[in-house]
Amino acid sequence: MASLNTSDQAKAEIIKQYNRDPKNWHIYVGRDGHSHHDIIVVHPTGTWLLKEHEINPFKTVGFAIRMGPGDLELEKPPISFGLRPVKRDVIEALFSSAPDEGSLTRLVTGALKTEPVPLDTFKGGAFMQGPVLHTKDSTELLSEKQKELRTQLRDELERLLIRRYPQTVLPYL
Repeated sequence: MASLNTSDQAKAEIIKQYNRDPKNWHIYVGRDGHSHHDIIVVHPTGTWLLKEHEINPFKTVGFAIRMGPGDLELEKPPISFGLRPVKRDVIEALFSSAPDEGSLTRLVTGALKTEPVPLDTFKGGAFMQGPVLHTKDSTELLSEKQKELRTQLRDELERLLIRRYPQTVLPYL
């Protein structure tokens, strides 16, 4: 069985892997019926299922499970997730006047044509992040076994919330 880690540990591992190989990443996000965030990160080296709860605008807590390569076969979009540099003159032109739909489309199209680069190569300047696909119900992407893993993540997260952050799950008296 896949091992259970905190979502912070999983995100650190994902960033490390991304910096090694920034190509062919796909990210899907959604919310479950308990207002927890579901995040699915797919790469040829592995797949991560993360479940998080927002404690406040600056802090989330959660758990994650890493599965092996190919354990989750999803229909992947033609453009993979990544960090793509955007040239300064493009940003200046975009903000020198009120942007119109055409200028925004050119910015996005131009950025998506460039290859993703590692996060640790940025020394300043601007970059575009994405695409991230949002889904209303992430369970439709998962097999029955993976839905069980998602339930395990939710159970662990709810135990943590009751123990450390009861104000987030218990009604006020």
